[in-house]
Amino acid sequence: MYTVRFNLTSVLQWCPILIAITGILLFGCRPALFGTGFESAEVLSTGELRVHSDFELPRKHPLIQELVDQKRRLAKTTGLNFSTPQLPIDVYLFRDRDSFDDFTAKSSSAFAGRRAFFIKNDTMLSIYAVWGDRIAEDLRHEVTHGYLHSVAPSIPLWIDEGMAEFFEVGPGTGGLNQAHVHHLAAAFEAGLWTPSLGRMESLFDPTKFSQTDYAEAWLWTHFLLSDPKTAALVRSQIQRYQNKTGVPWTAKVHHLVHAPNQQLLKHLTSLGMPQHGTENE
Repeated sequence: MYTVRFNLTSVLQWCPILIAITGILLFGCRPALFGTGFESAEVLSTGELRVHSDFELPRKHPLIQELVDQKRRLAKTTGLNFSTPQLPIDVYLFRDRDSFDDFTAKSSSAFAGRRAFFIKNDTMLSIYAVWGDRIAEDLRHEVTHGYLHSVAPSIPLWIDEGMAEFFEVGPGTGGLNQAHVHHLAAAFEAGLWTPSLGRMESLFDPTKFSQTDYAEAWLWTHFLLSDPKTAALVRSQIQRYQNKTGVPWTAKVHHLVHAPNQQLLKHLTSLGMPQHGTENE
């Protein structure tokens, strides 16, 4: 389940800055705490990634190698060009919950209970995470944000989160996030959710991004990437944000897909939603 992840949407204002947890972004001035006061035992530099840890981390740890390779897979999926020099992505890894809580407590209780978060401004991209049972999932998610924002900082919230949720499940999975399938199926059956790409495009405030929004963002991403024509549209649209010329998605998707909201429900059914949920769609 993703209860913890989706409870990480609380934010606070500093000077003013917007801090957003687990994949939502921070804009504005840099808090004095972040990037300072961290007693790093080792720093590993692997391309854009600079991995700081307060414990000894093998230089060829398979997870770090996977995160490096994730850039190649993300480039193939999105068509983004990562070859030009980018801002480094600093990844700060804490050996346990106590060390992470001690560090974040110096800033605000808003970080209490968090496993990971990503922050950014014009001169930095940083990820902070606890080394625990779900570290692979957390780092895949946050590093996706880092890579995307290193070249396309104006990417819309819904596709940014959709891509992060798609890649967090790891290579060899086809981006299938079963927790989201189950959540959306239950929400649809209960009459609590119906899909709308237009609504997703209208979401600019990360503080209002709910568990269902994360799941729907993932589902649209998975659906659009499942067909060559719409996958080409995804690449074309995302590349526009690299050139800062992004345009609305809804009309583009409607041009390629008849009744896309209904088609999205059919796609959800194909992934495991009970058939009776979409019989009359």
